[in-house]
Amino acid sequence: MTTICFAGTHDPGFNRTAIIADGLRRHGVVVEERVVSAWGSTEARLAAARRGLRNPGLLRRLASAYWRVLVGLRRLPSPPDALLLGHPGQLDTIVLRALAPRVPLVLDAFIALDETLADRAISSSGSPTRRLARVLDRIALRAADRVIVDTHAHGRRFAASYGLDPRRAIVVPVGAFDPGRESLRRSSESGNKMLRVLYFGGFIPLHGVPIMLEAARRLEPADGITLELVGDGPEAQQIEDALLGEPLPHVSLHRGWMPETELVERYVARADVCLGIFAISPKAMDVVPAKVYLALACGRAVLTADSPAIREEIVSRAPDTDAVMVCRAGDPAALVEALKTAREDRRRLSILGAAGRNLYEAHFRPEAVVEPLVSALQELHRGAARARD
Repeated sequence: MTTICFAGTHDPGFNRTAIIADGLRRHGVVVEERVVSAWGSTEARLAAARRGLRNPGLLRRLASAYWRVLVGLRRLPSPPDALLLGHPGQLDTIVLRALAPRVPLVLDAFIALDETLADRAISSSGSPTRRLARVLDRIALRAADRVIVDTHAHGRRFAASYGLDPRRAIVVPVGAFDPGRESLRRSSESGNKMLRVLYFGGFIPLHGVPIMLEAARRLEPADGITLELVGDGPEAQQIEDALLGEPLPHVSLHRGWMPETELVERYVARADVCLGIFAISPKAMDVVPAKVYLALACGRAVLTADSPAIREEIVSRAPDTDAVMVCRAGDPAALVEALKTAREDRRRLSILGAAGRNLYEAHFRPEAVVEPLVSALQELHRGAARARD
């Protein structure tokens, strides 16, 4: 039986990590955990990054955490077939390669450290903090025995930017937990004639929220389209200030975080269209964000920017039907046109929602997204068995 151990200092409650763990258990993989989260919340991590290299308190916490992880690993009933290092696990990979040199390491690269700093506008590209992040990314991606990426496009960029060997890459889509049948009810069943459009997320440059707001400026209340913006993050204050300076009666902003179940019940299940991302950055072309998978799971029609990642990970899996709507990235006019088209064809939205839910059930449940990882772990298991013999 294949056994893996989540190890390191990552946040074990991070949704992607939880999805991977749940999917592996559903395949009969024995999942152990030896995680000591030394970083705290996401905001604490970002604050530490802003302080850069002048953070002796963090260094002490990390040293203590790695000692406790090592003690925990030595107390495992039997050696695992691999250590799985959840996001962000670059530093964990480097340290655990030294502390446990004989155990295969599987790193969930997900987002490069340098990408995270760029997304959050932390330090300039040439700063010591950003340079260190790129070094850690490069060393970790080369040190891990297998590297999990979320899309094929992202894997190609990691290979070009950080030297990842493509043969060691495992594509595990972000996926989503099943929100339940109640999330599939149609907002149109209430007789609402307005097209309810929803963005939810972290208000980071990757998502292109200013592009959504510019599209909303080009709409009139008489167009019958409302836009709800839900969440918080670096650009939320900018959006709030813009709406205070130029109120739009058909646009509402709801700042703050909430559990996913509440988000689905209050907003996603009531939306006619859920928006993906619309930025034109290289990373935006390479990823399919969690919001898209959750919207598919809820049977919502999804509108997002056309990109290599969307074509490879979503469109290609539904060759006989449309599963999402796409428009040009970075183009408010194209977004307006797509929304007006959606407003005039409610039947198509219902078809898209059903197709998206079917796609989720076939490919993006936890047990489905981890299938390539399960195969890779079984290979590591056979290798470990041969080594013991």
